[in-house]
Amino acid sequence: MRTMLPTLKLYRKILPGSGKGHALSENIKKNIFGGLMVKGLSIIINLLYVPLLIHYLDSERYGVWIALTSFLSWFQFFDIGIGNGLRNKLTQALVNKDHDTAKSLISTSYILVFLIFSAIALLYCAIGFYINWAGFLNVKLVGNHELQVLTLIVFTSLCLTFVAQLIQPILFAIQKSALSVAFPTISNLISFITIYFLSKTSLPPLLTAGIVLSVVPLFTFTVGSIILYNTWLKHIKPGIKHIDFSHAKHITALGFKFLFIQIASIILNSSASIILIKLFGPDQVTIYNIVFKYFQVILILNAIVVTPLWSGFTEMLVKKDYSWIRNTIKKINKISLVLSLGILFMAAISPWVFELWIGDKVRIPIAITITMALYFIQIVFISVYNMFINGSGKIKLAMYFTFFEIAAYILLAFVLSKYVMGVYGVIVASIITKSFTFVLQYIQVNKIIDEKATGIWNQ
Repeated sequence: MRTMLPTLKLYRKILPGSGKGHALSENIKKNIFGGLMVKGLSIIINLLYVPLLIHYLDSERYGVWIALTSFLSWFQFFDIGIGNGLRNKLTQALVNKDHDTAKSLISTSYILVFLIFSAIALLYCAIGFYINWAGFLNVKLVGNHELQVLTLIVFTSLCLTFVAQLIQPILFAIQKSALSVAFPTISNLISFITIYFLSKTSLPPLLTAGIVLSVVPLFTFTVGSIILYNTWLKHIKPGIKHIDFSHAKHITALGFKFLFIQIASIILNSSASIILIKLFGPDQVTIYNIVFKYFQVILILNAIVVTPLWSGFTEMLVKKDYSWIRNTIKKINKISLVLSLGILFMAAISPWVFELWIGDKVRIPIAITITMALYFIQIVFISVYNMFINGSGKIKLAMYFTFFEIAAYILLAFVLSKYVMGVYGVIVASIITKSFTFVLQYIQVNKIIDEKATGIWNQ
């Protein structure tokens, strides 16, 4: 909270434009404030959610639910990045006040995602009852038939939710990020209340909870979308007559690049745990993840600040308002400095926090905490440049460099961990590889702003 207050005060002076009331700047400020309120509520709900579900399901069924949903959620990547591709293209169309193109982009994106996930859902319906989920998840408490029914309901709902949640990138594109992130929070609140009352009944807990937790998000996104498209978004309401598959190439071409970078990010994030468990055992993975989650609070706050800038940068690039972009990046760097001081403060008090949080069950070496703090400071400073490049859509360099980043990280992490510095190696390897990423992004951003980007720097 101490870190948040000075950050908010600094942000009041941020995003200068043509006078005090620069429309985009004021809109982004409102979305950041709204995002803080929504995220605050979401954190409270999540803190209450876990013990409620564990109590209702018991620890084994809860573990089954987490493992099952984690596995099924990987299918979201089959949207081939359409959401991110739509976000950039839609922002450009709206800046030019081309509502007809906006309707076509939205309508075409909906039908593309619907066709993809309908095919996936039908395929699963055909093979789902032949999968031995009990054996796959190593579960004895829950019968295989119950798991088959559960996965069918969850997976079908998940596929339909991927279609319905396309409203989120659309809201990001029109600078309504706070409303976009409100959907998951509303879903969690409804689910929490429903599960609480169902816990007083004698219904089968895993199947009942599974239906609620998978159907409620679909209901929330669907109803919310219908309301928005008949009110605030009426001017860009999708329809069958607006479908134009000529837009599919532009949406998916950019979407594929974003998709590749997303998958690469997951590989990088999961590699540390795999290397640690192979070289040092599961105890070190636990330590790594505890420290990572401790500092993740700062990343949540940072994301609330920088995420609305993605579409803001897209808009200002279309308008060629480079002065706004330069000043915004400078101001965000000041916020990054404040957040970095917050990270250092968290590192300093970490021994007392860890003792209060996890007791004496796990001992966290202070050296790991400090090393992780340096990594998170780096991530905070990189984020604004990452948002700019995403907003520009010129991500081919980032996509190609990801090959080098993955290979370099895995090699460095393995060598440093096994032969040089032990468990610290996985974090130091991240810092080294991210340094190269930061240098490239810094150069590319300045080339684009100075209108000197050519070749791969401008693709």
